[in-house]
Amino acid sequence: MSITSPELSIVIVTHDSGGTIRFCLDAISHASADLDIEIMIVDHASTDDTLALIQSTDLDLHVIPLRTNEGFAKGCHRGVKASSGEMLMLLNPDVIVSQSFLSEAISSLREGYRVGAIVPLLVDGLGRILPESARQLPSVGGSLRKLLFGGGRGYYQDIVVGESEQTIAIMSGACFMMYRKTWDQIGGFDIRYFMYAEDMDLSYTLQKSGYEVLLLPSHPVIHFKGESTRKQSWNYNFHFYRSMSLFLEKYSGELYPLWQV
Repeated sequence: MSITSPELSIVIVTHDSGGTIRFCLDAISHASADLDIEIMIVDHASTDDTLALIQSTDLDLHVIPLRTNEGFAKGCHRGVKASSGEMLMLLNPDVIVSQSFLSEAISSLREGYRVGAIVPLLVDGLGRILPESARQLPSVGGSLRKLLFGGGRGYYQDIVVGESEQTIAIMSGACFMMYRKTWDQIGGFDIRYFMYAEDMDLSYTLQKSGYEVLLLPSHPVIHFKGESTRKQSWNYNFHFYRSMSLFLEKYSGELYPLWQV
């Protein structure tokens, strides 16, 4: 870690992430070879080999081990608070970041006065575009369709493949970059969200503050979804329903009435 503040702080929150964390860190090592970075890892009481794999890497890491799982939003705040970079990148441990995204995102942040956050195009291991790369502000009906059927009308936003950049409504929290000063200005994630919807809330807060969220469709990163939480499980459904209920309650009357579908 450099004596002066690094250009970029990468914050990763782990919980039983042994299946992917080493791939994630190896990708960072290759992608950031020419950058001044620091890596902060907040581990939420992993019971697998996550910590052993983290400690086996040659990267200069700062690890914050916790005794309990405090939730994704709180973990991110811990990592950000312990970091010092001018820019922040919040990264899931199941994301394989690319050098092209890192360099382009930094450049876009520096050039865009009202750019609040930069996100990559998310693809799966076969290169297929993941629709959560760009979402809409959902209606109550859209949220229910997502919970019951995995998405559909009123949840995802169309992605313009081939464009250098695209303004979107809601970004994914799996991988995004922003200035620290912007994070501090808007207060970061609302820590009442244990997991899910904190990225939706942050995106909306950015827009209310006059910022844009930019998607870079030409710079994909791989996202191996569901490593720590298996979708279709009771745990996923419980936290998704709880988080969406909090979001709808928080912004009812401001975004839409609760009866809207």
